Amino acid sequence: MHQKEINALRLLETLASDQSPSQREIAKRLKISLGMVNALLKRLVQKGYLEISNISESKVKYLLTPKGDVEISNLTYRYIRHSMGFYKEIQEKLRNLFKEIKTKGKQRIVLYGNGAISNIACEVMNEQSLTLVNIIDNEKCLGDLDYDIILILELEEYNAIAQSLENSGILKEKILTL
Repeated sequence: MHQKEINALRLLETLASDQSPSQREIAKRLKISLGMVNALLKRLVQKGYLEISNISESKVKYLLTPKGDVEISNLTYRYIRHSMGFYKEIQEKLRNLFKEIKTKGKQRIVLYGNGAISNIACEVMNEQSLTLVNIIDNEKCLGDLDYDIILILELEEYNAIAQSLENSGILKEKILTL
């Protein structure tokens, strides 16, 4: 599923619950540019998912059409399928990584990153009888923990985190990324 479709879904859902937000309010809620909101709205109107009703010269109301309701359902279904695919992909990567860790005789793992991926990692670690030492979100939390591996689960800043861990004296071979 492309980001455009995710943005369209979020926009349609926003308008389904609140039909008269300004484009600026929509941009702020969805964390996208005002220009992107404008382009999305035009596209959704062209496709027949929304109708525009003028409230005043400077204010419009966006009305979700029945076709727009159907599109929300379709996009939601696709989003769920996409998310489940991502979940299964991460789960499989973790299974393979943890098998490799076990073959090297490592058992005690610290997870760096507290979120959905760390939850998946905990499930897979449990399946493979690995020991979760702790889940942390910065190296100061390591303290005197006894661990074999630190697994970085932050997808966006993993290089900076790995470098920071190395700079704090942790051996490079103890630091893994997904």
